Amino acid sequence: MLDIQPLDMTVFAMMKSEGTFERIGKKFPLLGRLISNRTWTLCHRPIKESIVQILASRPIIDASIWGDVLHQEVALFLCLKVKEEIGWPNGRFIPTDSVEVILWMCEDDLEIVEIVLDIEDRFKIKISDDRIQSICKGTMNDFVDQIASLMLAAEPE
Repeated sequence: MLDIQPLDMTVFAMMKSEGTFERIGKKFPLLGRLISNRTWTLCHRPIKESIVQILASRPIIDASIWGDVLHQEVALFLCLKVKEEIGWPNGRFIPTDSVEVILWMCEDDLEIVEIVLDIEDRFKIKISDDRIQSICKGTMNDFVDQIASLMLAAEPE
């Protein structure tokens, strides 16, 4: 078993609760939006840097960590897509990584939609909105398993 630190919710331990600027931002929408965006960036930069550091320190991941050939194919494609869409320094994700943490840097839902559309196109499957919601709360292994299951269910007999 690999001894690699998973990306999980512990990286969010640095986050502070809502501050003064965020409360002001809610009372004064126009000015508040500018202030909130800037303070969000400043407050969350250490979290992003922590995730980047964890990913950068990981060795190249052997595809066999994902299991059989089908799971490896799905995982490698998914890791590459997430890296490209989100802008992480590499796609060295492992099965125990939290999808929520990996997708945390999405500025809006369009990046997630792009990832889902690319998965659907590549593997000729359809992923329901409900399934996407549940996938985002699990691990990368759960994500890969869900895609592999949809692929197997879509195969003609």
